[in-house]
Amino acid sequence: AVPMGLVTIWSEQRHIGAGHLDLGLSAPDRILVAGRAIWFYAGKLFCPTELAFIYPRWRIDSSSVLQWLYPLAAVLVLFALWWRRSRVGRGPLSAGLLFVGTLAPALGFVDIYPMQFSFVADHFQYLASIPLLVAAAWLIVTRWYSSLGGAALLILLGLAWVRGPVFLDNANLWTDTVAKNPRSALALTSLGNELGAAGSHKLAERRHREAIAVDSEFPDAWVNLSVELQVQAKHDEAFDAARRAVRLAPWLPKARVNLALGLTDRERYDEAVEQLEAAVATDSRFAAAWAHLARVELLRNNQSGFETAVEQLRRLDPRLAQDFEPSP
Repeated sequence: AVPMGLVTIWSEQRHIGAGHLDLGLSAPDRILVAGRAIWFYAGKLFCPTELAFIYPRWRIDSSSVLQWLYPLAAVLVLFALWWRRSRVGRGPLSAGLLFVGTLAPALGFVDIYPMQFSFVADHFQYLASIPLLVAAAWLIVTRWYSSLGGAALLILLGLAWVRGPVFLDNANLWTDTVAKNPRSALALTSLGNELGAAGSHKLAERRHREAIAVDSEFPDAWVNLSVELQVQAKHDEAFDAARRAVRLAPWLPKARVNLALGLTDRERYDEAVEQLEAAVATDSRFAAAWAHLARVELLRNNQSGFETAVEQLRRLDPRLAQDFEPSP
């Protein structure tokens, strides 16, 4: 678990974007997040109701005595299981320690990308849930009536039946998420993308603007708004949104590519190349950036730059590279 936890942290920091986050959490704040998250996950595991893809983000206040009850209670429960291990056995303590230990990479002690939207997510406890579920099964079989297990299984099947349709497609997922968490900038702009793909461009623009109203510093919402405005031929507004996205997140390749598209439309090819080169420097496997770079280099008659971009495309996406091959 420890090596995989370290891999998760490294991946979040280097490839997903957490390395660019500043959540502004102090050490006491992180303890509060961890304590509350432990009880949240345990609660959702044994009472899986009102599930959401993105939960509302908690307000953390280290001066609040009530918020300190969460980590304190978690420590006391583990201490009690250790203290009573001679009577109840080591199984409950092992289950509790495995649960908390497996959750540790996602408890807020290090920044991970989803924590800018919510401190918890159901999928973070998929692996961590195993020891608690095993402990619950052991209690049902050895200490309680086994018929309780059948009843619990039927209840869980019913809940799964109700929850399942939410994941039929992205539109259903983001619609459900917005309904349960209407202050989620990620959910709002993601729903906007789905609406735009379905041709509902006015509604899509509205969702992107709602996301920006919630969090004006969220670069993805500005990128998505720029794309949507471009589709609607609102070119100047789209260009302004693209520039705002790059100012907010110069490390985000798709923001730079989006701005490069606007610069290309304005025949500012040198500036477009600067943005595209910065994009591929950040993510050398971003095939769309290389494709657009090849187009811009062709427009400004830079043969060497064009050949370099096409060569990268051949390696990353041979089908896309065919668009730049000479006709037979």
